[in-house]
Amino acid sequence: MSPYLFALISSIVFYSVAIQMPKRMTRLEIYCTSLSSVLINVLIDVYLDMHMHLYNYFDPGIDYVALIYNFAIFPPISTIFLNYFPFSRHVWSKVKYLAGWTCFALGYEFLSTRTGVLTYSGWHLWYSAFVYPAAQILQALNLAVIRKWCEKIPIH
Repeated sequence: MSPYLFALISSIVFYSVAIQMPKRMTRLEIYCTSLSSVLINVLIDVYLDMHMHLYNYFDPGIDYVALIYNFAIFPPISTIFLNYFPFSRHVWSKVKYLAGWTCFALGYEFLSTRTGVLTYSGWHLWYSAFVYPAAQILQALNLAVIRKWCEKIPIH
């Protein structure tokens, strides 16, 4: 399968799920967490891809398709992930949720390497098993901060 076709199909599937799921997040929360997920991912990619040359999306070097891909994939994924995150549940529920999403992310990354969307040049899939939970926790903390700040905003 073409890497562009895989990216397009993935984007359509992820956005379809994100749009059709029952929302537990406000539009402002979705907007803020989507932008922060893209920002975090672009910053990580600049360092690991451009500086350390550990992997690349599509073509090596500065690639505008990779930037578009970031906006096409990460906002709906982060929205789905955070929409169902068990904030009020016991820590064990959170651990299981993070483990499930890490497995999903690793599976998607594996498929991305097989279709040519992602090419390793020093990175290994098992490295991602440590990165994904950290990134997911950061996203959940980011949403918690957004919610805390929004509580303090007076509504006229």
